[in-house]
Amino acid sequence: MLSSQIEGTQSSLSELLLFESRQLSGVPTDDLVEVANYVSALQFGLKKVKQDFPISIRQIKEMHGVLLAKGRGQTKGPGEFRASQNWVGGSRPGNAVYVPPPRDEVVSLMGQIETFYHEPQSLPALVKAALIHVQFETIHPFLDGNGRLGRLLFTLMLVADAVLVGPLLYLSLYFKKHRTRYYDLLQKVRFEGNWEEWLTFFFTAVLDGATGGHNIARCPATLSTRSSPDRETRTNSRVNDSCAWASSKKALFDDIHRIEGPSPKSTCRNQCNARASETRNCQRKQRKNLEQDLCLFEISSDHD
Repeated sequence: MLSSQIEGTQSSLSELLLFESRQLSGVPTDDLVEVANYVSALQFGLKKVKQDFPISIRQIKEMHGVLLAKGRGQTKGPGEFRASQNWVGGSRPGNAVYVPPPRDEVVSLMGQIETFYHEPQSLPALVKAALIHVQFETIHPFLDGNGRLGRLLFTLMLVADAVLVGPLLYLSLYFKKHRTRYYDLLQKVRFEGNWEEWLTFFFTAVLDGATGGHNIARCPATLSTRSSPDRETRTNSRVNDSCAWASSKKALFDDIHRIEGPSPKSTCRNQCNARASETRNCQRKQRKNLEQDLCLFEISSDHD
């Protein structure tokens, strides 16, 4: 839910679950619809990746179509690149904080991202994802939903590159805490070419997200201490199911170690291995619930 919160969307886990089960009385709020759309878009993308469809312009547009299928964004060209000029901040391009490339360059620029992603190269997956994230947000190919889709795409790339086996890493909490810094660094890359500072910030966000996820896997109570009161109603079995699956996913740590250099074996890694052995047989059964659960953290973040 944090990914949508960056954009101003506010809704709780309990509200979303009630909405999805059709038990929430009254007309669904726009926030709930957007959160549900994000869940659907993420599941759609993961399904395509698991079916061995390569990440492509077509898939990105299809995911955008799901993301904006209902609610506030449904009138802003779901699934289609923008046909007009957009801008970030301000009331018009003349006083905007940032003006993306003209509409007639979008297809070509997005094609370059697709080519870069699939080109054989020695860059670690996290570095490649960090570079693509900036380029995608710089192009701003859609009229709405660029921020949410950009963060969703990051997770999807790591799954496709076998760094993650599921949507276990979300950067939106860190981005929300450091929102001003996040946008400032995007601007520094665009106008000064300062990639190094952006990469440092991005990897710090990854380490923060990975550490937080591991802590939750080690101690289910962490979820309730970090959640708002309405989220504390989550059942213990749902938390335990999520922790069981999350604790077995350690490929992310391998990629971080490749970037930062070798590090000594840690208790953290040993505990992950032990939990993986204990829970391997129940992973498939719990995966659907966890994917839906964790993406709620990703959804509450920005209105773009």
